[in-house]
Parts: sequence; C-alpha cells; structure tokens
Amino acid sequence: MYIESEFNKLSGLYNKINLFITPSEFYKNKMMESDLTKSKVICLRNFLPEKAVVSENMERKHYYLYFGRLSEEKGVMTLLKAVQKVPEVQLEIAGTGPIEEILQDYVHEMQLQERVHFNGFLSGKALTDIIAGAKCIVLPSEWYENCPYSVMESVLLGTPVVGSKMGGIPELIEPGKTGELFEAGNVEELMKAIKKVLQTQDVLERYTKNCSQVKYETTESYYIKLMKIYRGEKNVEQISS
Repeated sequence: MYIESEFNKLSGLYNKINLFITPSEFYKNKMMESDLTKSKVICLRNFLPEKAVVSENMERKHYYLYFGRLSEEKGVMTLLKAVQKVPEVQLEIAGTGPIEEILQDYVHEMQLQERVHFNGFLSGKALTDIIAGAKCIVLPSEWYENCPYSVMESVLLGTPVVGSKMGGIPELIEPGKTGELFEAGNVEELMKAIKKVLQTQDVLERYTKNCSQVKYETTESYYIKLMKIYRGEKNVEQISS
C-alpha cells in the first residue's frame, strides 16, 4: 500500500482528482498539510441511517462502557488503569481483539473482577441496549480516529461520551455539554473527565438532555449534499457539517 501510494503521488495521479471528501475536519487538514494533492478537499461527515428513540425516563445503570476493538492503540489499558482510581462505578467492555487476554489478565492481577466485565462482541439490540443504559461511554483512543460512529451512536442514544483528543473525536464532543475530552494516554485526565460527567445525577441528566438535541447527517441530508458536490455546484467548500 505504501509503494502504491508513493507511486500515485510521484505520478501526479492525486492532482488529477477533482475533489476529495473527508469525514472529518481533522482528516481534511491532514491531507492539506501533507501536500499529497493540490486538489480541493472538503469535509462531509458520516451519516446515521436513523435516530434511535430512547425514553427520557430511561434509567441509567451504574456503569460506564467501552465498546470497540480490543487493541493496543485503542487505549483500553489506559482506561483500566483509570478504573482503579474511580471506584464509584463499574466498567462494561463490549468487543474482542488481539489484546483481550492481556486485558483480562490485568483485571485479575489488579483484582478488578467485580468492577470490570467483558461482554464479548455485541451487535444489534444487545449493543444498543448496553449503550443506552450506560452513564457514559469512554473512547480512550491513542491513535488518530477519523469520524467514529461510536461517538455519534452514543450521543444519539442520549449517552454522553468521554473521549481522547485524537483525530476527529473532539469534533463530535462538546465539552461540558455532550461529554468531556482528555489528553490521550493520560490516566489522571481520563479519571477527572469521567468524574466530571458522573459528579451528580443532575449533571448527568443535563449531559443526557444535551445529547438528545444533537443533530447529525441523515441519509437524506447526506444525499442532498453529496449530489451537490457531484453536480459541481459552487461553494461546495461550505457544505461541511
């Protein structure tokens, strides 16, 4: 892939493309900084097919949640270290990956079995239910995320998100309203961010209410904007959502 990319760059192929569309401002800026192409680059964020309906009276259970791939760059080990310092709630983990056994061994070594539970791979209603029932979602990635659906899906379910300041994550979280941000890999900052969201029931309810007011691209709005781009309409740079 590297050789192919270098060949395309040296041959000038990327400059023959009319326009690049990226799902995040972060990705757009990285492409422009890289001098990979002289072509236009605009941001059009991902869409969600439909908004899940969650009752305002739904009871948030006594846990926070990580769901996704269990791999080193996702920062799950940093999250487990923070769990040791935030004893008030338990952590649910949904997903599988190459470091699953390492994480499980760490949980046993630190005697966190009663507060950390591995649920394996979840999808469909099982995943929606565990997201909607969580007090907050934690996305501790330590590599560049683009426009993670995990943040969008959680917010639309009324669940605030604590995310690292990596890639496009900060674009999807409004600190103090729909979640909190922390420096990637920083256990202390992660711990403080979690405590900020969960400090009182009133604060948590405020975050939840703010999440319910967030609007993302739908299939229809995305289609309309995409067709404007393909038709070559003017001022497409202003389409960014």
